[in-house]
Amino acid sequence: MRDQDGYFIHPDLLHFWTVTMDGAEHCTPQQWEDLETRAGIKTSIYHLNNENIDHPLYVSYFDNGNLDITEWDPSPEPGWWLIEIGDSEDGPYAVYATHA
Repeated sequence: MRDQDGYFIHPDLLHFWTVTMDGAEHCTPQQWEDLETRAGIKTSIYHLNNENIDHPLYVSYFDNGNLDITEWDPSPEPGWWLIEIGDSEDGPYAVYATHA
């Protein structure tokens, strides 16, 4: 379930970051690949900054500084599910997973 501002992290991914990665904010591509292998998934990342600059949420977040992204709902391919909606230096991103 997404929080009041639209952010979310799957409990298993939260465990990866807090336990496996000891609270790190970033991992190497190899560490992420290892996570995918252990979990039997592959992932895809969508970025809000890739939306059209006239997209209402793009304008709200990047131009108006509104951190509420509850209305952002990037559409993955069928068979993919949401494992995280977070924020970075480049703005909000959504991570989807599917079975490998």
